[in-house]
Amino acid sequence: SDQEKEKYILKRFPTYAAIRYLNDNVTNKVIYSLYDEGSKFYHKNKVIGDWYGYTTVGESVVPYAGKPKLLYLELRKIDIDYLLVNKRIPEASATDSLADSPYFDLFYSDPNTNIFKLTGK
Repeated sequence: SDQEKEKYILKRFPTYAAIRYLNDNVTNKVIYSLYDEGSKFYHKNKVIGDWYGYTTVGESVVPYAGKPKLLYLELRKIDIDYLLVNKRIPEASATDSLADSPYFDLFYSDPNTNIFKLTGK
C-alpha cells in the first residue's frame, strides 16, 4: 500500500518528510542537498548534492557549512534556491548558525532535516 511504501522510505531516508514538503510546496527551483546523497531520487525539483547533480560541488560547499556568507556566495554561484541539510550527520551541526544569518531563512525543520531558503537580504 502507499502508506507502507511511505513508512519504508521514511525509515530508510529520514529526510524524506522534508523532501516531500519541498515537493508539495516548491516548484521549478534548485535544491542543494547537503549530507543527503541517497535521497536524490525522491526530489521533484532539480537537486544537486555534495557529489551528484549537473555539477559536483561538494568540495567547494562543504567547507563553508558554518560560514553563512561564504556558503551563500558559493551556493548562488550555481543558482541554488534552497539548501536541505541532513541533521543526522554530525558535521551538519556547523549549519546551525544559518537561521540567524541574513542570507538564509529557515523554511522547514524537523528532527532530521532543516531546509533553508537562500535570501541574501
